[in-house]
Amino acid sequence: MTTTNGPEGTGPAPTETSTSNRVEHLLPDPSFLSYGTFLQEGFDLLITNPAGDVHRVADYFSFNPPPSLALANGASLTPSMMKSLFPRPFGDDILFAGPAPSDAIAKQIGRVTLVIGQVTV
Repeated sequence: MTTTNGPEGTGPAPTETSTSNRVEHLLPDPSFLSYGTFLQEGFDLLITNPAGDVHRVADYFSFNPPPSLALANGASLTPSMMKSLFPRPFGDDILFAGPAPSDAIAKQIGRVTLVIGQVTV
């Protein structure tokens, strides 16, 4: 397995393109964009191509909105396209658990439709 994107996989911060206000992260190889598998590790996005090489996009999930993933020829995946590739939500669709206010204990505020990992109620 080879890790790309700078020393220790940290890599450069996304750059703003000159033709628009869209922020992009350049990928090293078209195989990462076309055939890559995507995994979230903390706030980082890991993309593995079919050869097993791993490209880390540091802090991808900490941006609002996240950068587009682009190739040098201009092909890209926008944040909305990336969102559709993930089985779980990110960005504004994610909520964090915390203590409920005392008057909300008996109210149903939502329903769980997808669980990844261990959940304790």
